[in-house]
Amino acid sequence: MKHALLLAAMASLPAFAADLKFSGFGSLVGAEVLSGDGYVAHYPSMATYDSKFDITEESRLGLQATAVFTDELSTTIQMTSRGSLNWEPDIEWFYLTWQPKTEWRIQAGRMRIPAYLYSDYMDVGFAYNFIRVPGDAYSVDAVNYNGLSATYSHSFGPVDTSFQLYGGREKTEPNVLMSYIRQFEHDRDYTDMYGAVFNLWYRWLNFRLSYLTTDIQEEADPDVVPVFVTPIRTLPNGRVITDDFNIQFYDVAFLLDFNPVSVVVEYNEYEYYTSWLASFAYNMDKWTYHFTASDFELNEAWEAHSTVGVGFRYDVNSNLAFKMQLDRFDDTGENPFTSAPNPICRCADGDVMVLSAGVDFVF
Repeated sequence: MKHALLLAAMASLPAFAADLKFSGFGSLVGAEVLSGDGYVAHYPSMATYDSKFDITEESRLGLQATAVFTDELSTTIQMTSRGSLNWEPDIEWFYLTWQPKTEWRIQAGRMRIPAYLYSDYMDVGFAYNFIRVPGDAYSVDAVNYNGLSATYSHSFGPVDTSFQLYGGREKTEPNVLMSYIRQFEHDRDYTDMYGAVFNLWYRWLNFRLSYLTTDIQEEADPDVVPVFVTPIRTLPNGRVITDDFNIQFYDVAFLLDFNPVSVVVEYNEYEYYTSWLASFAYNMDKWTYHFTASDFELNEAWEAHSTVGVGFRYDVNSNLAFKMQLDRFDDTGENPFTSAPNPICRCADGDVMVLSAGVDFVF
């Protein structure tokens, strides 16, 4: 039924739009843990691997339609299906764009939270060299929001800049990542969400700053709340609030392109942790080789992990790329797969070696 309604909506667009464009992307990714208990590859959807080769967890398909009504007004809808979520289609983007002047762009609807450098296209594997955006540095549990965005772009000679302000809210039902971490199923409601993003481009440099703040409220059925969690209050519908707090998030990123060499560095601070990634790539015609490192440090002693990986990308053509990557994941915190005791003594960790291969495409 969900597919039928979406296709019907798309089919009706030509009656109102002067121009209708379709595009899409996809990734077919397979991986296997060579040593260790298991590996979390994508935190928001909890895509995980074990010792058996799996080709569904990170595989995904996205379809996008854009209807251009006038030179100033358009609408975009994007649906994504993920293997880790049983291929259930999800409308991740659905927004209206008004661009009254070249320098201004106003958008309203459902969009991606622009917290990170790769936020807008982290699902489009063809857009970057690694198999996956490093999860150590990309672990915010909410990725979309419903609201408004205003972007102002301006050039100062050879320097291009943009400044974006956005605001809105989001609700995840349930929150897949935090339900796993906190060991009981619950929803998360993100309200009073506001953020800002600044971008600067100058020849071989892209510099980016990002800020995000939001109030977060956790809601659950009382019969699933564990004894170690004390509810804050009970709602009229019988559900309980298990947490209520505000977070601040900061991110800074540099992308340096000295063709054939490129470097990406990104660092962020959340209310409860810091994380970073660094990637060095060398391009030789259709081949690109990369070395990538990333790290996550919780403010508490019970969790820290880092990843070091090497890999290559081969561009078959302008729409298709093949990749392979070997990662060493070093977990100096609690093993999430065996629930081993806090290994501050480093006697029971979750270290793994994982081999991944994939095909990314756009159309």
